[in-house]
Amino acid sequence: MFLIVLVLLILAGIGAAIASGKGRNPWGWFALCFLFFLPAFIVLLFLPNIKKQELENSKQCPECAERVLKEAMTCKHCSYKFSGNEKIASSADKSVNESLGI
Repeated sequence: MFLIVLVLLILAGIGAAIASGKGRNPWGWFALCFLFFLPAFIVLLFLPNIKKQELENSKQCPECAERVLKEAMTCKHCSYKFSGNEKIASSADKSVNESLGI
């Protein structure tokens, strides 16, 4: 019995690590993988990466370096006014994308 619980804890930890890498709540997925390992693990493998989606839907403010929605005309953090013809992908965006493997 102890061995079964130990194996489930290890597998749940693997599920939590995968969930964290996809931008999801690792503790919630740890519990789901511990209780329902196979179905939860299969669902987790097919879920999209939230971090990648957030990067695709945002741009970086050149003034304060915070991320804001692509459609934003004013930065909510520093009130920087974006012009309509600014580049969305900056060198900082590229380095973030490279670090995430996108």
